[in-house]
Amino acid sequence: MVNANAWNRWSTACRLLAAACLLAWLAGVAAPAVAAPAQVTLAIVTAGGGRATSDIGGIDCGSDCVATFNAGTAVELTATADSGYVFVHWQSDACDSGSDICAHCDATPVCDVTLLAATEMRAVFRDPSRSAGAFVVSPDDTVAFGKVQLGDPARSLTITITNIGGTGTLRLLTLDGMEDFAVTGGSCLPMPRQLLGDRSCTLVAAFSPVIAGSRHASVRITDDGIPHPLLIALTGIGIAGPSTGATAVVKEYFNAALHHYFMTANPQEQAALGVAPFADWQPTGRSFNAYDATQSPPAASAPVCRFFNDHFAGISTHFYGLPDACADVLADFPDWTLESSAAFALFAPGADGVCPDGTDPVYRLFNNGMGGAPNHRFVTSLDDRAAMIAQGYTPEGAGPLGVAMCAPQ
Repeated sequence: MVNANAWNRWSTACRLLAAACLLAWLAGVAAPAVAAPAQVTLAIVTAGGGRATSDIGGIDCGSDCVATFNAGTAVELTATADSGYVFVHWQSDACDSGSDICAHCDATPVCDVTLLAATEMRAVFRDPSRSAGAFVVSPDDTVAFGKVQLGDPARSLTITITNIGGTGTLRLLTLDGMEDFAVTGGSCLPMPRQLLGDRSCTLVAAFSPVIAGSRHASVRITDDGIPHPLLIALTGIGIAGPSTGATAVVKEYFNAALHHYFMTANPQEQAALGVAPFADWQPTGRSFNAYDATQSPPAASAPVCRFFNDHFAGISTHFYGLPDACADVLADFPDWTLESSAAFALFAPGADGVCPDGTDPVYRLFNNGMGGAPNHRFVTSLDDRAAMIAQGYTPEGAGPLGVAMCAPQ
């Protein structure tokens, strides 16, 4: 017997294939599956003064410049110039490739696009009162690369420069700032590059972080129009990634008679402490992770040096630091002996004390010479940090909390 409820539950798409579905239904087998249509994005960029809207999908750019559609959808775009501007034309690599997905998409404000793949359409407007070049950057004059893991391939983004004035020339490009960024290509190169009114060219910028943390640079282009110069900000964040290098555990010890702290990642030293003849140095139970500096630590990490001094009435003490701190000790305190230039490896915090993703801050606290000899304690707990401050210790390091290093989680 035919099950009417089963028929009603079949999809509209299946009913469009009525013959195949009916035969399958009568045979008592499952109806043929119909795949959902693929989704593609349409992104709108405006150059100059104006906006673009779509008849479906809710694009109003201005503010809403990206929408998702089923592949094969036909969308009508309309460009509207702001007061004092005129619409010039639409631009798109999809249209320039000679495909038939674009219709009427040149100098007419209404453009019909059939979306077969992800597509970007650029509506260009200009100020007809300008006789010199007037350059605008899209999608924005700040190019944010986001987070890139150290050691990963460089991330590249395309910057479009559009001349919305008269004929102008991009004369010279310089890249200022951190070495993590590069301009690797684009149709704006080489310069000088003459750009006719209402036309665009591109730059390809790349971000490959050399250290963890916030990174920035700027592209500066001298030109004969406005703005002069043309400035484009580049920003990105380097993040520390996993490493194949060997890990180590830095353990802390305390000598109650001296009221001094000591830490080490050396397994032989760890085995010797807490028992005779070093029974005065007892483990505190505090520790943090590090990398063995001799076993291919992450490229973004840095070696931690260890200094020794026993010139304070016979009381021995140690100091640990990243390369900058090590250089300061060598330059300013010649009575300190460098025991190791790479006792273990950690990451450096930013100047604001923020550690790279995937790491924890290690706070440094100084005893101000109490007991007749300087001593530092390195802790990862804010509670331990607060307890040491209550005992008269002073925070040292980067940022408001005094971060000396960053330990892998």
